[in-house]
Amino acid sequence: MYTLRFPFLLGNNTSINDLESPLVRDFNELEIKLEFKKPYYILIINGFDTEDKAKSYLKNLKIGLHWASLNCNFGFESQNEFDNVYYPPDPKKAAENFKLQFGIDKGEQMDCVIGGNAPSVYPTKAVIGTITGGMSSFTIGKNPNSVLDSFIEGLSISISEDNFDPKLQIAIDIYNNHFFEQSNQSKFLSLVMALECISPHNAKHKIAQDLIDSWALTLSQKIELLDQDSEEHHSLESLKKEINFRREASLRSQIRALVNNTLTKSQNPLAIEYSKKAVKVYDIRSKLVHDGVVDLKILETSLADAREIVLLVLQSKLRNP
Repeated sequence: MYTLRFPFLLGNNTSINDLESPLVRDFNELEIKLEFKKPYYILIINGFDTEDKAKSYLKNLKIGLHWASLNCNFGFESQNEFDNVYYPPDPKKAAENFKLQFGIDKGEQMDCVIGGNAPSVYPTKAVIGTITGGMSSFTIGKNPNSVLDSFIEGLSISISEDNFDPKLQIAIDIYNNHFFEQSNQSKFLSLVMALECISPHNAKHKIAQDLIDSWALTLSQKIELLDQDSEEHHSLESLKKEINFRREASLRSQIRALVNNTLTKSQNPLAIEYSKKAVKVYDIRSKLVHDGVVDLKILETSLADAREIVLLVLQSKLRNP
């Protein structure tokens, strides 16, 4: 049998409380364990009959952890590439050297050595040595039962996700990364960007399309009368392309539609209210991007609104893809 080990760091001065001893759950014939070995939180999953099955489960684990981060409001950092597991030719000598160098007694033998800050897969019954670098500190506590329960709920979601939308994955990554931004301005812009990633690309209403058609026709007629090498010709050609680009609904309206449609699908009774709030959030985003300055109180309120909206949309998208 094989074990999948996944270490991660929490951001935004966050910690998971009361992990003096590991927290354990059973899920679909797997044993899920959450433990803390400073500075890393570690998910350990036992029950894989092959190394390949354990490694392929990393995708499920990441979705489960993203679901937990959405529900318990924390960001995390992790490595996504598996660490190479070292199997010493002389396990007994390796245990002696490990104790001599690190002061850790592994008993009579040590079967393998792994990096403590990267995902790894190793035989479940093996005696492992862990070499970890990096330090961190955390202050805002999270309930470990809530985190692990949400993680397992996320595993259930990941099992049903045969084709995980890559745009949704990007949006989730952006949401997760916003916890590590240093300013409220960058946190706010990151959250709006997460919505932009998954907004639908819809065309404007037919009445707008008809008007654009008339503009395009007028432009085409004028362009035909001009010398192809003239500045006037190039200018109108550029304008024609810009007008055709306007056939697509504005990003502002796309975000409104995203929030309204997503929350309506998940039967949220406040879908319309949240979609209106999303438009206001986007307007603040535009002011911040173009002017570079937004009143601090308005920014603080808009940041809270954006975080709430993004959280609701991502949760709904994961539940109802």
